[in-house]
Amino acid sequence: MIFTPKSKLNIFLYKNILYRRFVKNFAAVNVKNFENVSDVISQSKKNNTPVVFCANHPNSWDISLAIYLAMECMKIDAYFLNCGIEPIEKNFNKLGVVKFTEHDFNSIKIFLKGNSNFLWILPQINITDNNKEMEFSPIISELVDSLKEVILVSCMIDYRFGTGKKPEIFVDFFESKNFAGISYLNKESFTKNLEQKFEYKIKEFQQKFANGDLKDFKKILEGKK
Repeated sequence: MIFTPKSKLNIFLYKNILYRRFVKNFAAVNVKNFENVSDVISQSKKNNTPVVFCANHPNSWDISLAIYLAMECMKIDAYFLNCGIEPIEKNFNKLGVVKFTEHDFNSIKIFLKGNSNFLWILPQINITDNNKEMEFSPIISELVDSLKEVILVSCMIDYRFGTGKKPEIFVDFFESKNFAGISYLNKESFTKNLEQKFEYKIKEFQQKFANGDLKDFKKILEGKK
């Protein structure tokens, strides 16, 4: 079983460590559409429906960010699936970070099916600059196709320099969709469509950032400028 029990001690320690890391290295962490996530979490717990968070992977900080958001903001017990080639940071496996290989798929399906469990997935094979074309692993479409019901939350991540010397992080939970009772899914088209949604959302955000239109983002953490 790839989803091994977490270390409560590590969770306690790393919650504070991650907070200090973000304060030290970033000017701010900003989130949009977080209210949608709160509704999804409530729906999941009420109906025993699994939730998959799908995020792009533009930076080596993404896993740390997902852990921090899950523990500190969402208050959920989540696991984190890394489809990329970079190694897992020391002790992150004790926080629920899992390195994905294809033979793990059945274990993932068992973990999610019919349960109110939460899984973050970074489906990009490599860390990819947001100005480049998205290329996702088919893991998301495979799960949507094989599970009886799942809520998919799409989460855009971008890192931008504002007026300060340190970058800010922007997170947009731009879509949540409940998939239930699908009789047929064209997995290739589904993956391509998901890639295109992220590409559009990234370009839209970058245009708004250039215009200073960030009123919909809420600052959840303020770091050193």
